[in-house]
Amino acid sequence: MTLTARADLLATNTSTTGWSTCERQREPGIEDVVWAAIMENDDLGRAWGPSEGVMRVRQAILTGWNDQVASQLTVPTLIIRGEVDTGLGGIQDVADLYRLVNNDNKLRFTVQCGGHFMNWETNRWILHQISKEWIKHGRVGGFDEGEFRVDTQGNITREPTP
Repeated sequence: MTLTARADLLATNTSTTGWSTCERQREPGIEDVVWAAIMENDDLGRAWGPSEGVMRVRQAILTGWNDQVASQLTVPTLIIRGEVDTGLGGIQDVADLYRLVNNDNKLRFTVQCGGHFMNWETNRWILHQISKEWIKHGRVGGFDEGEFRVDTQGNITREPTP
């Protein structure tokens, strides 16, 4: 388990997610909202450590998303990654893994100014919209295959084929 104090979480998010990279990437005050939600959902963590508590997170093992696993995937696959996300640790290049997926129904989106915690960022609506379309229709923007970039306005453009 990893224990993280509020100040450490905010410092880590700024350095590993690109939160300082793009203008208006986060909404003012989101850090307070996120921390309050974390503490509200963890009775034990909020009572530990400094006066504001600690965030408790299970240790992640990031060895499951690799060449071998990607090449064995036969189910429809959607990958959404933030452009400035550097928080994936040991996971290799997501574009390379996407190309190994053994399925014609696969999509990969790179979201401009998106970080590792895109669900906390101003462009979270893009993450939600892409996910919603995929779940409801198995397609996004009329596509069921390909690699795309999404700008901060939600405009989708196809990546050139490598």
